[in-house]
Amino acid sequence: EYVEAGDAASGAFGGLSFAAILFMLFTFIAAGSLASGYVPEWVSNIAQNTGSTLIFAAILVVVAILAAGVGYFVSKAATR
Repeated sequence: EYVEAGDAASGAFGGLSFAAILFMLFTFIAAGSLASGYVPEWVSNIAQNTGSTLIFAAILVVVAILAAGVGYFVSKAATR
C-alpha cells in the first residue's frame, strides 16, 4: 500500500483559500448592498479616492500573505 507523504506547503494554499473566502465575503456585502440601492460608506470612501483604493488593495495582499504564512507553518508543524 502506498501512502503519499505529507506536503508542508499545502497549508499555504489552505490559507490562501481562507483569505479568498474573506475577500468574497467583502465583495458579497458590497454587491448585495449596491443591488438593494444602498451604498455603504466604506465602499464610497474606497471608490472616491485612489489612495484609499491602493491602501485597501495592499491590506488585501497583506492578509493573503499572512493567511498563507500561517497555513504553511501550521501545516509544516503537522507534517513532522
